[in-house]
Amino acid sequence: MEKAYSFRGIFGDYVKGEVQENSEVNILIDYTEPPSLLDLVDLEYYLSDLLKLKADVISKNGLKGRRRERILSEVIYV
Repeated sequence: MEKAYSFRGIFGDYVKGEVQENSEVNILIDYTEPPSLLDLVDLEYYLSDLLKLKADVISKNGLKGRRRERILSEVIYV
């Protein structure tokens, strides 16, 4: 990957123990420079292939309001 990403943690169904057939692994990231939408999609494909699970990537910087509060309260940092 050309861009520098920092993987901060996971959250969502896998953390809450509520995994279903259609669950994704939700990954919280930080970055040194804002990625383009294409960069984020490429990162999701890369992680999905690596983990053999559907990955959803969300940047900590992009979280706002109640969603930010909910995610940051349940994230397990790595």
